[in-house]
Amino acid sequence: MQHISPLCPFCQSLLETIQHLFMDCQFAKDVWALSTDLMPLPSPIGDMYNWLMSLSTTTTKFDLDPLSKALLICWQIWGARNNVVFHDSKATPASCIHAAACVGLDFWRLSSTTRCGSADSMIIKWHPPPTGWIKVNFDGSLMNSHASTGFVIRDCEGHVLVAASNNIGENSINVAECLALRDGLAAALDRGWDQIVIEGDSKLIINSILGKADPLDVSNRLFKIFGPCPLLLQASGFNMFLGRPTSWWMRLQN
Repeated sequence: MQHISPLCPFCQSLLETIQHLFMDCQFAKDVWALSTDLMPLPSPIGDMYNWLMSLSTTTTKFDLDPLSKALLICWQIWGARNNVVFHDSKATPASCIHAAACVGLDFWRLSSTTRCGSADSMIIKWHPPPTGWIKVNFDGSLMNSHASTGFVIRDCEGHVLVAASNNIGENSINVAECLALRDGLAAALDRGWDQIVIEGDSKLIINSILGKADPLDVSNRLFKIFGPCPLLLQASGFNMFLGRPTSWWMRLQN
């Protein structure tokens, strides 16, 4: 297993914390300096979470909202960090801003097309779970046959309780989705949360957990991952709800 240093991969001098990686490191400062209208305050004056929460979410006719732009830049900084750690490939602040701008422009164009299109167009956004419940959103991604997993757990007010991601190397998207769900459920149950709404975009994965998937659609690899789930859940049953067109829900009951 590859040893990953606790030091920031950019400066190699301070511990890699969220605050340092995205705001305080000189590489991050150089990235933000290239942004025309976003400049977070450095520690101890500023706090990344509070700064992000202070940004407007209003999208104008000609531009993305500030929060979306900030998150796109953070995403590119994170990607540059992973390239240094896992591929020994260094990016430049200019390349991070360029990539964020390209993704943001594509997203804005698609959003503009949707807003100007059919009256039947549907805006998809996150919805909170019922009061007293938590929601686990899980997802897998695949790029050049290298897969990653991730999950986010939020409460009924939308506050992030737990979030994690993992690089699982060469794998399939179905395995990535499955591992993301397993890890999200384990994180929730380890903390004693037993009123859980699960949301993801893989119908195959949720149907497999519910025992509704065709065995021919599920590989042996997935069966091995699914195996511990019923014992892990320790629940009397599930109700699955079809949420938005790209999401499948299931609710863990006492």
